[in-house]
Amino acid sequence: MVVYPPLLSIIVAAFMILAGVMAISVARFNRQHQRHFDNPTVEFFFRY
Repeated sequence: MVVYPPLLSIIVAAFMILAGVMAISVARFNRQHQRHFDNPTVEFFFRY
């Protein structure tokens, strides 16, 4: 980090992109298989 400070922003951006791709892939998987969860919070986030 001391040698190349923008590396932190690259790491954070890559993590956020990876988290978004994973959320989209989980939502698509659940939509394809029409799985319903007992937890209403999970149901709320993966409803669409």
